[in-house]
Amino acid sequence: MKYTNKHNIPIEIIRAVENDNYSKGNSVKSITGLLQPPQISILSEHHAEELTADISERIWILLGQSVHTILERANQDKEDTLTEERMYAEVSGWKISGQTDSISLADNTLKDYKVTSAWTVMNALKNEKQEWVQQLNCYAWLADQNDY
Repeated sequence: MKYTNKHNIPIEIIRAVENDNYSKGNSVKSITGLLQPPQISILSEHHAEELTADISERIWILLGQSVHTILERANQDKEDTLTEERMYAEVSGWKISGQTDSISLADNTLKDYKVTSAWTVMNALKNEKQEWVQQLNCYAWLADQNDY
């Protein structure tokens, strides 16, 4: 992906956005990839080098990554919690994966944290965000497939 900088964002922020180390692991598709409309997913994969976004549009992703890093660090080596656990399963010959934010082993609670705007939260309260529900349901299925 190519980035523009229409709002003169500082270089440190640009580098942080460009330093996205997300990986779907050793799988054909991740849960988030599966939840995208198929045409968007296929076109995004085939034209990844041609896609352009402004750095300012990626700030929420950067903030989300920072929160996940803090939570992962805080729960490192805690035996009652699995943090940022990537799980795999095979479906119709396709290896898929998903990475949960947290699984509490004490009460079998799967968690997925979102960093978003107040506007998104208000809309989600009015109209349940179906993609968030679908994502958690897929993670729950993956957790079951991996004996959690």
